[in-house]
Amino acid sequence: MVWPFGKQSELLFDCAEVTDCGFVREVNQDSRLVRAEAGIFAVADGMGGCSEGDTASRWVVEELFGCEGTVAGVRAAIHTANARIFKYAQEKRYEAMGSTVAALLCNPRRAQHAYVFHAGDSRVYLRRGEWTMVLTEDHSVGFELSSKARNRREAEALRDRDNPLTHILTRAVGLTPKLKVASAPLTVRPGDRILICTDGVHDILEVEDINEILGEAESADAAVKEIERQVRYEGAHDNYTMICIFVSTAEAPAAEPPAAAATAATDENADRDEKTDQDEKSEKREEPSHEKAEPAAEARDNP
Repeated sequence: MVWPFGKQSELLFDCAEVTDCGFVREVNQDSRLVRAEAGIFAVADGMGGCSEGDTASRWVVEELFGCEGTVAGVRAAIHTANARIFKYAQEKRYEAMGSTVAALLCNPRRAQHAYVFHAGDSRVYLRRGEWTMVLTEDHSVGFELSSKARNRREAEALRDRDNPLTHILTRAVGLTPKLKVASAPLTVRPGDRILICTDGVHDILEVEDINEILGEAESADAAVKEIERQVRYEGAHDNYTMICIFVSTAEAPAAEPPAAAATAATDENADRDEKTDQDEKSEKREEPSHEKAEPAAEARDNP
C-alpha cells in the first residue's frame, strides 16, 4: 500500500508488512500495527518463555492503535501498556510478563519529521544511499555489558547474536512498574528505506544482508517477501514480524548520498520529548514550513 504524507503529499510511503509463527513456535507472540493515517508503524514481541507473551504484545499494539499521533501520544500509549501489563502480571502472580516495542511516528502534516521509539530488542533499520544503519540499541545484558568492554573484540563478542546474554532483556514493556522508553528524532528523506522488525528477523539476518535486500528490492512488498524467504530458508526458529517502508516523492524515488540520519534511540533523547511536545502544540497554531529539514545528529555505528 502507498500513502501520501505531508500537507501537500510531498512524500509517498510504500509500506508492506508480515508476521508469522515460524517453524518452531506453536504460538505467535508477535504483533504489529500499520496506522498510516496517524503515521504510526510498530512491532511488538511478547517475551518468549514468559506468561502470555502474545497478550502483552497485543496490548502494546492496542494502546498505540488508540493513541494520538504525536510524540506525547505514543509515549503515553507505551506507558499505559506498561502499567496494564505489569498490573495484570501481578494479579495473576506471573513471575514475568512483557513485550518489546519498536515504533516509528511520522508527522502526517510534516512528513520529513519523524520519531523512533523502542524498548527491548526489536529494531528499526534505515537504508540511505548505499548504507544501512541500526537506529535502535538493544536493551539486553549483552549490549549493556559491551559498553563497558575493555576493547573492541570483547564488545563485539558481547553483542554477538550467538551470545546468550544478548537474549536476556534488561528492559521491556510490562516488566517493571516504570519504563524508560528510548527515543530519537529522525529526518525522513526521499529514497530512504526503513525496516522495523522483531528479533525473529535480525537474529538470522546480519545488517549486511538487510542492506543488500533493501537496496535491490523494487518495492516494500518485494523486500518483505525476500526477507521472509531468507528467514524461512534459515529455519525460522522464532516468530518473525516486519514492516518495511520505501519513501519516495510523487515524481520518482530519489537516491540520497550516504549520510547520518538520526540519533540512536537513547534514554537521553527521551528528556527532549517534553520540548518536542511543546513544538507540536505550536505547530497546530502555525502553518507548517516546507523548507528542507536538517538531518538530526549523527547515528551510532551498527551494533
